[in-house]
Amino acid sequence: MIHITLTQRDRPQPVDKMSQRALYEAARGNWVLGERALREHYAIVSFEGTVVLAMEIDALETTDKRLPEDTRDDRRAIKGKILVSGDEVYDAYVGKPTPIPTSRNPIKYFNSSVGHVPCRCDCGGKVELGDFLMGHDQRALHDRISKVGTVAEFLDWFDNVWKDRKGD
Repeated sequence: MIHITLTQRDRPQPVDKMSQRALYEAARGNWVLGERALREHYAIVSFEGTVVLAMEIDALETTDKRLPEDTRDDRRAIKGKILVSGDEVYDAYVGKPTPIPTSRNPIKYFNSSVGHVPCRCDCGGKVELGDFLMGHDQRALHDRISKVGTVAEFLDWFDNVWKDRKGD
């Protein structure tokens, strides 16, 4: 899970008085997010040691906002859904102390015991990071191939579909 720490610095209104929508806009950010962020499903936001917002991540959008001293092109903004009471992640964290110590870096990652999503192979298992349990990506792929026929038949089918999509 991604943990974002907001500070009052450069904010036009007090963070602890912001609406959930304003918190979301402030937290979605312009962050340098590592590879792990691409596999995360949820983010929580804290201010002064308390979690104030939880969100489900739909996508990470590349931003063009760079500080003059930036030499990297990996700044991203989180696009997602604001979670509310009744959601497992919201209920586990919002209004409670931050689950990890804060630091100067506003972005941290941690392993959570909540917020796992179903494995995409439809096995019924739950995944903390990414889309599949270990090895289940192959299970899902071979299950799809078997619905078409043999591997060769799948390749022929795929090549025809891909050719039509590309307009070749």
